Amino acid sequence: MPNPNAEIALTTSSHLGLVAITHGEKYQQANRALEEAGFARLPNGASTAPLADPQAARRTARALVHYAHAHGATITTSTRP
Repeated sequence: MPNPNAEIALTTSSHLGLVAITHGEKYQQANRALEEAGFARLPNGASTAPLADPQAARRTARALVHYAHAHGATITTSTRP
């Protein structure tokens, strides 16, 4: 069952692609899910994955759902850039 203390908020950026920010008491679990899904960590703590290649973006999104579930993290989407 997902742990509400390990959360991933997703949004998109025209420059960075898919952007993810982790939060909650157990944010480290969410960070592991992002890393295992292929996201790159930025110096500001956010993680990104490119959207330029649609097939690669779909694979990354599927992997993120899989690894988030495996690490007990929930995923939400945000309309904020």
